[in-house]
Amino acid sequence: MRVPLLAAALSALLLGAVGCAARGPKASVGPSTSASLAALLQPQAADAPVAPVPADLQARIRRQLEQHGLAATLVPEAELLPAMQRQRSRPARLAWMAARPGEHAVLVLVETEATFYSQIEGRNRWTVTVRLSVAPTNALNDVVVEEFEVPVFLQFLHEKEERALEEAGPLIERRLGPLLEQVMSGLRAPVSG
Repeated sequence: MRVPLLAAALSALLLGAVGCAARGPKASVGPSTSASLAALLQPQAADAPVAPVPADLQARIRRQLEQHGLAATLVPEAELLPAMQRQRSRPARLAWMAARPGEHAVLVLVETEATFYSQIEGRNRWTVTVRLSVAPTNALNDVVVEEFEVPVFLQFLHEKEERALEEAGPLIERRLGPLLEQVMSGLRAPVSG
């Protein structure tokens, strides 16, 4: 009598584990949900201008947004770079993005900095510092922020900041996903009244 009971218990446990392992679809608000995207490279020198991130990293970020049901609109460089040069704090940058014309449910601000660290065994070590900020356009106080560093090793001396960002791209793309999930789940939550 104990063997069938034990077998039933193990079967239920295995079925539960398999059910937990399966992941559902990524959260999305709907096919028409749009996001305003600003992605920039902070200069190391305080008086140097900000720059856009490489096209490869922009494509990775846009792909992550699309996987979450967001149509990404990249802020044009002609507007972005002068504004980000003037606005140095994250709240000011997000406020500027929210005030821009156009209807965007979500703001995505990607701020990066690449710093040469040292040469180790013939390879050049860089540190890419990343700050990801995702906020609902109509509730900037609900911003979700993650800051992290990515060590990158480049083979050649002529490879600089842009190449370091490209190497850090896969991790930046992966780390953006949970932030989008968190903000999107808040947008989908029913309003209590």
